[in-house]
Amino acid sequence: MDQGRLPGFLRLVESGSSGVLDPNGLAGPMLWPTVATGVMPAVHGILGALELRADVGGVQPVGARSWHAPPVWQVAAEAGMAAAAIGIPGTSPATAWPGCCVVDDRYAAAPTSEWEDWPLAPGCIAPVRLREALRPLRVHPGELDAAARGGLPAGPLAAAVSIHAAAAHVAEHEDWRLLTVYYGLLAADGSDAAYEFQDAMLQRLMHLAGPGADTVVVSASGVLIAAGPGFARDAVLHGAGPADVAATVLARLGLRRPGAAGRVLDGTRHGPLRDCAATPRPAPAPVPAGSGGPPPGQEAARLVAEVEHHALVQRGLAALAGGDHAAAALPLRAALAVRPDDLSALLLLGQCAVFLGDHADGARIGCRLAAARPDLPWGAMLAGASLALAGDDPGAAPLLAEAAALAGADPQAHVRLGALHLHLGRPADAEGHYRRALALDAALPEARAGLGLVLVAVGDAAGAEVQLRLALGLRYHAPALHLQLGTLQAAQGRLVEAAASLRTALAQHPGLPGAAAGLRRVEDAVARRAGAG
Repeated sequence: MDQGRLPGFLRLVESGSSGVLDPNGLAGPMLWPTVATGVMPAVHGILGALELRADVGGVQPVGARSWHAPPVWQVAAEAGMAAAAIGIPGTSPATAWPGCCVVDDRYAAAPTSEWEDWPLAPGCIAPVRLREALRPLRVHPGELDAAARGGLPAGPLAAAVSIHAAAAHVAEHEDWRLLTVYYGLLAADGSDAAYEFQDAMLQRLMHLAGPGADTVVVSASGVLIAAGPGFARDAVLHGAGPADVAATVLARLGLRRPGAAGRVLDGTRHGPLRDCAATPRPAPAPVPAGSGGPPPGQEAARLVAEVEHHALVQRGLAALAGGDHAAAALPLRAALAVRPDDLSALLLLGQCAVFLGDHADGARIGCRLAAARPDLPWGAMLAGASLALAGDDPGAAPLLAEAAALAGADPQAHVRLGALHLHLGRPADAEGHYRRALALDAALPEARAGLGLVLVAVGDAAGAEVQLRLALGLRYHAPALHLQLGTLQAAQGRLVEAAASLRTALAQHPGLPGAAAGLRRVEDAVARRAGAG
């Protein structure tokens, strides 16, 4: 670990894309806390930008009190390493993070008034000795004229500049082993100019950090770039899950979090790891019903209902990200009780019903969706899938034909239809939908993977391998595809390649059914071949 003054450097970057880092679908407010903590939303506890107040009398923004699991900067600080966090959403007040240098997300939040009337929020900087140094580094949107903005939006640009100025000051003048910085510019503007500006800020921070520092760039659109002495040159890091980032960063600091969801990414160099014993951040005690809290007014009651609904949907999404459809169905039903018109939650609940084998409920939900939005394919698809899986092919056929017609130019709809037909043992229909999806979006990994599986089913091993490799090039963290690729290679007698693919599958998912047994068979075959030679 003695590889320079500043061996740990993590930069969080927001993206304007609605895509996410992992294929399970962690999105929005759940993503960045998962990146920072290495645990899933059900554990870290941040399910939205707002939360109910403890007295149930209204809502409040999430803040430092909302984190029920310690993020990497707190873990590092409690292990005796200087750590800093600049601009991370949901970290206010900065003074709530003992032992850390923190500039919370209120620092760059400019009011509509001019610079002279812009007070520095109380408690937004820790340690407090940095307040006077960082106060004048902020940039107000009103200071940026059209020429200075270069076409970028004034508010997000000014906030990014302010955060960068604080990060550069900390990087240059404070001692640190881990520096985390969050920029929100790309969430507001995804233009080439915004990316070029972002790259320039990164280049400045890397210069200040020095050649001994590792740099990790994370984007919500699925980008993960790492460089520095802690990473093997040309290591493939794309397609990693959000929790893998925290595990990898902690490993570079010689730490690991027992029971964390993430894995240390391949190509990371580190010495022996010791378990970290970061202090959990306890959840606030629930307020009993009728405890005498102030009754919410009409507007507060509306906000409370909105936040309750949002939190329930996010809990459902968090459970789905973990593959637990039974656990997801409960909060989704509760969310629909609060807002019966939420068709997105209804679709998620219908998917849960299909996975849980409750095909009658899936069909009912599909019909309800189709009645509400007859112009979209999802209702007919859900109802048709439920009937087909229940064995009612005559009833399913017209619904699936309607869904295919409505899918039109939506590649994701064709991917879903392809997966259903593949599951039903109809490879020709599945291939048609996957190829249609690829014609609409050639870089869609699910479509490449599905086409590969179709070609496996029809016995085209060579074509299947081409498609599986293309899918892995688009999303490398896909253990089931590595397993399928290894199985194909083993069937062709390419045992060394098969073993490598199966080891990758196990590294990405140690409990993947069939991977360990398949690897043992391949290794036994390699040993027999060596003995015979």
